[in-house]
Amino acid sequence: MQLTSTAATIISLLMATSADAAALLRRDDAHVADFRSFGKEGCGADNQGIWTVTESQLTGCQTFASASGSDEPVMSVELVDITEGCHLLVYPDDTCYQIPVEVAVGECKSVVAEFRSYLITC
Repeated sequence: MQLTSTAATIISLLMATSADAAALLRRDDAHVADFRSFGKEGCGADNQGIWTVTESQLTGCQTFASASGSDEPVMSVELVDITEGCHLLVYPDDTCYQIPVEVAVGECKSVVAEFRSYLITC
C-alpha cells in the first residue's frame, strides 16, 4: 500500500512539473502578431487562414510558401493585431528585397501579382 501511495505522489509531482514547464515556455515566447492571407484581392474570398507569429519566429524574411507548406498565391493580407512598436511588411519577392507594403491593424492590402514573403520588425 505504501508503495502505491509513493508512486502516486511521484507521478503527481512529475505531472505538476511538466505542466509548470509548459506554461512557462508559452509565456516566454510572447505573441507578436496575427494576420490573415487570402488567395483573392480584397481580403474576402479564398481565406487561407490566420498566421500567428511569436517572438521566437522573428527570424527575418519568411516566404509564404515555406511557412505554409503550400504554393497557393497570396493576393491580399489583413493585419488582425500586432504588438505596439512592431510592423508587418509584405513583399512581392521571396527575399524581402523589393519595395515593401506595410499593413496596419484592421487594414487590407492587395497586390496584382502576389505577395511572396513577409517580415515583422520590432
